[in-house]
Amino acid sequence: MSITSRVIASGELFLATTDFGDNEGNWRDAHTPINPDHIYGGNLLPSSYFVTTQNVVFTGAMSAVFKGNELEEVFHDIRLIPYR
Repeated sequence: MSITSRVIASGELFLATTDFGDNEGNWRDAHTPINPDHIYGGNLLPSSYFVTTQNVVFTGAMSAVFKGNELEEVFHDIRLIPYR
């Protein structure tokens, strides 16, 4: 399972797949709701942006880690559109 979220500071899309807990001492699949004290790992789509509330344009993906309080959950369906 994963959590579709947006990085608050940059607005980029982040697909959280792993919940490392509050100290990275244990981990499990990420699930909603986002806990602000937990650390999440997953795939960041750098330079991604929302064209509409559903369409997200992106150029690639990279592994990333964020604290829950840096993320904002996206509650609607999205469509990923690769930019080439």
